Amino acid sequence: MANVSKVDVWVKAWGDKLVKFAALYTNDSDLAQDIAQETFIELYRLVLQRPTLDIHPGWLYRVARNKIRDYARRKMLSGKAAVLSEGAATSDDWTIRVLVQDALIRLPQIDQECLWLFYYLDLPVDEISILLGIPSASVRGRLYRARRRFKAIWGDHQ
Repeated sequence: MANVSKVDVWVKAWGDKLVKFAALYTNDSDLAQDIAQETFIELYRLVLQRPTLDIHPGWLYRVARNKIRDYARRKMLSGKAAVLSEGAATSDDWTIRVLVQDALIRLPQIDQECLWLFYYLDLPVDEISILLGIPSASVRGRLYRARRRFKAIWGDHQ
């Protein structure tokens, strides 16, 4: 029963943020909620398997990102990548999102995390430092380096 309450705490603390994160990619609120729900199901399974494991919030975003990527692949394979849903992003928007995702994947994990937390979740540097357990100055330094690395990788896409 303690495992269920542990997951409930995570759902309350991170549920809305995770839905917002997924909605940035999908432009579909229903799909974003489904992705968040599937992510928390994965968390529940993990907690059941390893109840003493210390899980970082970044884990939720990695799982959600993978689920979004899986959804995008299924859409592309089915030939429906032009539009995710009625009123959703156009194929050009989707292409840019995929290119950005590809560039982010090529970055070291810590750079990805910092950029996601700062740009996609609009978290302030001080909150990111608490989440990552590092000083604010280190977060700013990581963001600076991550931006430079991303810019170099993005230039390869052009």
